[in-house]
Amino acid sequence: MQILKFLGSVVVPAIGKFVIKDTLTETFNNVKIAWTNLGYEHLGKRFFGKVEEPSEETTFQSNRLLIKSFDDLIIPKLGGESGVESRFSQISYLLNQQPNGVAGILTITDDADLNVFYVRDKNGVLCSMSVALNEAGWFVVIYSIKAPEKWYAGVTFISHFPSLP
Repeated sequence: MQILKFLGSVVVPAIGKFVIKDTLTETFNNVKIAWTNLGYEHLGKRFFGKVEEPSEETTFQSNRLLIKSFDDLIIPKLGGESGVESRFSQISYLLNQQPNGVAGILTITDDADLNVFYVRDKNGVLCSMSVALNEAGWFVVIYSIKAPEKWYAGVTFISHFPSLP
């Protein structure tokens, strides 16, 4: 059964060394973060101390979820854990391309549609990171996939795995 529909792609250029503590604040690398479910103190405990080495140019693809589903069913469809894993530097780049809701690969509507990435915390735990924009700024919600989230139809998943058949 097909659960995802390919929407489009975008190239993220090579990015140098990225220190999360230096960029993940109320303005994530110059993009206003209005709210996070972890709060900045807890977010810091999970992600500060993580340094990303330089990354190569990468093509990211967006796929729309067609039916309600859990991470454990979605991740294999996007290439498994290594296929879905994004870097904070790459997410930061994409957010900076659409800081106030201009058109781009991230889904932005009046309903604050979710865009889901998968990232690893400083201990290597894979987490879902959903971002949505409203008039206050970007909302960021991060959960470990060990406590799986049920995603509703219409959510957009952003990954670097090749497009779906």
